[in-house]
Amino acid sequence: MPMALEPDQTFEIVLESDAGKDPPRPAFRARYLSGRQWRRVSEMDERMAAAAGGAAACDVLYDALRLCVAGWRNLINGSERPIEVAGRQIAPGAHVPYSPESLEDVLTIAEGQELLVRCVTGAAGPNEAERKNSPSPSPSAPDESATAAEPDPRPTEAPDA
Repeated sequence: MPMALEPDQTFEIVLESDAGKDPPRPAFRARYLSGRQWRRVSEMDERMAAAAGGAAACDVLYDALRLCVAGWRNLINGSERPIEVAGRQIAPGAHVPYSPESLEDVLTIAEGQELLVRCVTGAAGPNEAERKNSPSPSPSAPDESATAAEPDPRPTEAPDA
């Protein structure tokens, strides 16, 4: 079944700023986009470029992220005081619950741009490493398609000295 038709099919993105942190690292879950969704995100990207920054570009960035991002894990309030996220007070050390509206409360503009680029490039499908680590079995067992190499029965000769 096409991945875009399976909303539970997501891939994980760890922002560069979090890559060196000890596990469990904060991570975002992104959706695989359909062609129509890709087109919408591409049009949003063109609108962001035309806006050349400012509030209009921010609005479009977060609209695009709301289309791409399906959730997150391990996002906590690292502050020593409560913070407000999407109108809710989050206690110090508490996990920040995901909601599409909270994206602009937890991401800087630069992080939002990085996340959007990584959502779009990752939405093309699993990369080679993800395919190799897939739980899917190999299409054929090694004994079906290959035989073990037999040793060469001929004697080996010593090289000329």
